[in-house]
Amino acid sequence: MRIKLSVVFLTLVFISGGAIAGAYEDWRDAMASHRKSDYDTAIALYSKAINAGTYAGKALGQLYHMRGKAKFQKHGVRIAGPDMGLRQAAVDDLTASLKLDPSDAEIYNERGAAYGKMKRREEALADFSKAIELRPGDFWPYNNRCLVYAELGRKEEAIRDCKKAAEIDPKHWQPKQTLQRLGAPEAAAKAQASRHFKRGREFFRAGSDAEALQEFDQAIALDPLLDAAYYLKGNTLLRMQRADEAIAQFDRALELYQNASGYAARAQAYMSRAKALRTSEWHERAKVELAKALSDLDKSVALAPKDARFWAVKAGVHFMLGEEARGCLAAKRACALGDCGISKEFSERTE
Repeated sequence: MRIKLSVVFLTLVFISGGAIAGAYEDWRDAMASHRKSDYDTAIALYSKAINAGTYAGKALGQLYHMRGKAKFQKHGVRIAGPDMGLRQAAVDDLTASLKLDPSDAEIYNERGAAYGKMKRREEALADFSKAIELRPGDFWPYNNRCLVYAELGRKEEAIRDCKKAAEIDPKHWQPKQTLQRLGAPEAAAKAQASRHFKRGREFFRAGSDAEALQEFDQAIALDPLLDAAYYLKGNTLLRMQRADEAIAQFDRALELYQNASGYAARAQAYMSRAKALRTSEWHERAKVELAKALSDLDKSVALAPKDARFWAVKAGVHFMLGEEARGCLAAKRACALGDCGISKEFSERTE
């Protein structure tokens, strides 16, 4: 079960002027650490802001909410195994938050997810149901309640909730996968599409591009929302030097699921078009293609800032555009993350 991490806009209720600045800075720094997945620091700073006594009402509730979320997420990345005490601490903070703001659907959903991890399924169902009551158009409570119903063997209710989740967000993979596992009738076509996709992927890996395209086309015909099929079909076409067709496939894949690899792949297709134009002469059309590539790579590094591959390609595009300073910065970032190939290639620029 996933918890959606959103940036909280601070609603401040000030009690005493002397502690305002420090408490605000603690909250701000806690959120910055939280976004970096530095949960220990975030929890300590949220606690400091709570204990300062500066906040009350919904603002205090938001602090408990974010600290509880950080505790739950810290539990999810622990190496040493499950820590039920940390889960209970998360539940306690989320409960404290709900006492201060009982109308927040997101907190009910998150506490339900924590209960689900603790196998307290009836309490999880109650929280997901309350979240749905408060915000009936939200994907996650339906998806999460579906998973709990499935664990309890309540198949019809699970199928109903997964269908609703898929209706709200048809691009998301999880309700589709759960419906297949539950044996929902409409899942049969999707299961067959998955088999064609897997065969296409094997053909792609073997370099059998024509056969791969046939399998991907069959997968897409059976499941038009299978974003991975569009993505690999685009990569196949790109390898066949059919950049225009590849871009159309990447466009569709990204409509269904925005991700760093998809943007990077489309950027490669734009670069391929630009290079084809440059073989005769450099002109504005090539620059336009490279600008599109750079825009996609900016999205890739935003979504996956620790992936050296995207920074390296981004550096290459900057260099192709004659943007030496930006290219050097991106190359240094790639090298710091473990890919120094672009730095060596342009060593005279990155020294």
